[in-house]
Amino acid sequence: MNILVTGAKGMVGTALVNNLKNIRDHKNQTRPNICIDEIYEYDMDSTKAELEYYCERADFVFHLAGVNRPENPDEFMRGNFGFTSELLACLKKYQNKATIMLSSPIQATLAGRFGDSEYGRSKLAGEQLLFDYGKETGAKIAVYRFPNLMGHSRPKYNSAVSTFCWAVANDEPYTVTDRSTELELLYIDDLVEGMFDLLEGKEQHCTFDGVETVLCDQGPYCCVPVTHKVTLGEIVDLLEQFKMQPQTLLMPKMPEGSFAKKLFSLYLTYLPKEKFAYPLKMNVDDRGSFTELVHTKDCGQVSINISKPGITKGQHWHNSKWELFIVVSGHGLIQERNINTGEMVEFEVSGEKIEAVYMIPGWTHKIVNLSETENLVTVMTCNEVFDKRRPDTFGEAVSNVDMITKYANDKVHKMKKYKEVCDKLKGKNVQMSNVRSALIEVAGGSREDLLQIKAEAQEKGQVSTGLMTGSSMLIAAITLFVTMVVALTQVLLQYSEVDKKILISVLLFCFIAYLILLSIDTLISLVRGVMLRNEVTWSRYVLIEIDELLETEPYKIKMSEE
Repeated sequence: MNILVTGAKGMVGTALVNNLKNIRDHKNQTRPNICIDEIYEYDMDSTKAELEYYCERADFVFHLAGVNRPENPDEFMRGNFGFTSELLACLKKYQNKATIMLSSPIQATLAGRFGDSEYGRSKLAGEQLLFDYGKETGAKIAVYRFPNLMGHSRPKYNSAVSTFCWAVANDEPYTVTDRSTELELLYIDDLVEGMFDLLEGKEQHCTFDGVETVLCDQGPYCCVPVTHKVTLGEIVDLLEQFKMQPQTLLMPKMPEGSFAKKLFSLYLTYLPKEKFAYPLKMNVDDRGSFTELVHTKDCGQVSINISKPGITKGQHWHNSKWELFIVVSGHGLIQERNINTGEMVEFEVSGEKIEAVYMIPGWTHKIVNLSETENLVTVMTCNEVFDKRRPDTFGEAVSNVDMITKYANDKVHKMKKYKEVCDKLKGKNVQMSNVRSALIEVAGGSREDLLQIKAEAQEKGQVSTGLMTGSSMLIAAITLFVTMVVALTQVLLQYSEVDKKILISVLLFCFIAYLILLSIDTLISLVRGVMLRNEVTWSRYVLIEIDELLETEPYKIKMSEE
């Protein structure tokens, strides 16, 4: 099929041609019954020769060309009726019975306030010319009387909506004379879909009662029934909300098919390039950042959470608020615990396999960055916008034990943090004040670092106690050996054939050896015992001090506004 579009550079023509090309080039595959070979674009700068060529080969004609803002009212008739006559004559010349679609305005009804419209009379004349042509040639005629069109067009020309969009987007002044004035608007995308219906032979017919469209299967006119009746006040109020969206992050309600949804798309086409991007407020601390992206009235908010390596966030629960955590980069662990039953679940998550995890009301939850080098990036959605007056967020650790166990059971774990504490305590008196100072210096303000030190201190304390116990067991073993030698010697002394001097010598040797070993062991134990007892004492002091620090700022559980 070859398609001719007159007025191809106008608002409707531009949108229609762009979308016809999408079908021709198979970018749009929603209309498999439409097969397009060539698209002929005719406009004011086209030649008569081009019109002749197009009219000879066209299988379908979208006649969109017309005059709507002439300097002289006489131009209405010349531009609208005159060019239509020229187009039809050219088609007749080549005996081309292609289907013709005519774009006409609601002013052609000459009803109500349009009764004296010169523009309306010129378009009505063009309509009648088309109907007569169809009766004469047998060609299919489809005449559309469009209401006010809503699409990207030149501001301050013939579209109030375009003018308002341009003014608000560019911080230009505008005037609304009467906010209650109602417009019936047809969005350009809906118009294009209506033209596709026409190409497929599925157009809708209508008649008119004054300016009102009345659907009628046998009606002489065609229509696109998806229109919106809104006041000027409603239009500019929505536009002002759109303008504030980068500051408030709040999107007005925009249900599918709504006027607001279509208006926002149109508004964006008028944004100056410097407004294509806008900054977001990043809430940054030593754990990472939390950034809200967008708020909605009905569906809550969407945020981006970034956690540094080893950091835990969350540790809170909600009554009714629910969230979705979606890790898009990094490697993390999500844990949840039912605050009533104690039941726990956990999910290992990563950007390698993206999945969504619900944070269930009544379950305290946290997310841990398991990586030692990479940030954890999480998209968080929530069913309501965070309200500081009613946060519905209550701090409660999922578990401290699981963190301690993790470090204690990690075979690769090298007790880095606890060693740092011990290094700072070398040469100092064993007292709580020194322990607290060392802990604060090593952990900084990190609760997670304190928990790590706690796990390491517990593990180290257990090892040291074992070594001390081992020393006592060595002494016991030596004592048992000597006792057995003495008992054996006493038995042998009862037999005369045994040289008693030799036995006494052996016994004396064993006793002396025992005394020597005991002395050496005692000396070693004194030195090692002091060291080990100090080690155990340090670890105990560390554990006591950590428990106290965990209840103070800045080590209390921190709540995020996700």
